[in-house]
Amino acid sequence: MRDIAESIHNYLQGKKFIMVLDDVWAARVWSEIRNVFPTSNCTGRYVIISRKHEVSLLATRESAIHLEPLHAHHSWELFCKGAFWNDDGKECPLELQELTWKFIAKCQGLPIAIACIGRLLSCKPPTSAEWENVYRGLDSQLTKDVIPDAHMILKVSLEDLPYDLKICFLHCALFQQDYVLKRRRIMRQWIAAGFIREKENKTLEEVAEGYLAELVNRSLLQVVKRNHAGRLIHCQMHDVIGLLALNKAKEECFGKFYDGYGSGAFSVEGARRISVQGENLEQLSRSGAKQLRALHVFGRYINIDLLKPILRFSNFLSMLDLQGSCIKMLPNEVFSLFSLRYLGLRDTNLESLPEAVGKLWKEVLDAVHSKLTCLPNSVVKLKKLRCLTAGSSVHRSQSRVSA
Repeated sequence: MRDIAESIHNYLQGKKFIMVLDDVWAARVWSEIRNVFPTSNCTGRYVIISRKHEVSLLATRESAIHLEPLHAHHSWELFCKGAFWNDDGKECPLELQELTWKFIAKCQGLPIAIACIGRLLSCKPPTSAEWENVYRGLDSQLTKDVIPDAHMILKVSLEDLPYDLKICFLHCALFQQDYVLKRRRIMRQWIAAGFIREKENKTLEEVAEGYLAELVNRSLLQVVKRNHAGRLIHCQMHDVIGLLALNKAKEECFGKFYDGYGSGAFSVEGARRISVQGENLEQLSRSGAKQLRALHVFGRYINIDLLKPILRFSNFLSMLDLQGSCIKMLPNEVFSLFSLRYLGLRDTNLESLPEAVGKLWKEVLDAVHSKLTCLPNSVVKLKKLRCLTAGSSVHRSQSRVSA
């Protein structure tokens, strides 16, 4: 290594050069190699490319360029270069232009996704029927890694993630596509699930917020909104990254997606978390999901009778999120979930909570914008409660209690 470093140093003496370091994952890389390059009697410029925010801090503020998603016309150019690389003009035929825009919209300005899908289509006949088939099967093709290099979008990123941060990221994949993640909600769920541990004299909330910022800095989550002070309020996972992350969650038995419309019996084997993104619970109700730790329900109109057997078998359930459903009353099975730490009832039609709610272990009870007008006296028995939010959707008033 010393011989190589000396050869490079001697070769560059008195020369003009540009050094490009691509896909750098640690700031220490520069400090380890900077002495190899001469600083006198030559003119050198360095370009460091990274997905991590901390690496960009190596540059002066004026020299750091934070790339945004590609604009529509740049996305079009990149897509056509990949899809029509063997065409002299690299132009999209008129009959394929509408489909091309649909593919581009799916990629949301992510260059690697545009390039991957463009290369896939370059191997297909340039016909509307063939491209339509690809578009309809795009989600399954991404999750099965049949698109060249698509899995690389996440592979390196996940390998670099510490374990605690990795499971927080996989948790985000359980939300619907295009779902806007709210900072407070996602942090409370991480804490209730036991993903967050206190460290370096920081509270659980401070650690969780740091994790969320780190996922944004690593380009795994996209910023949707910040407040006037620059604090993250809302973020989002890119569709393509979300599909790949959901596949990874399934591989690692972290969680599964359930829409209720698949053929055959739904298997919950190995899945500790289920994301219900449909309204038909029939298959899930018959599955006997005894090992579930979390159930996220995104369907608006849920059949309570089909929800009951799921809860009856899920003795280890620690998180039940029914946000946005039309549920008016909690089934009695909820009050036998003695491991329950998070109960999400936000934006529901829930009108009352029974005294039995005081038997639970809850750390978070979120019932904002429900139809609750009062809370039972037994809430004072919730000794582990960290956060209580409740309020009527009629008056849009909220009362917040934090412990």
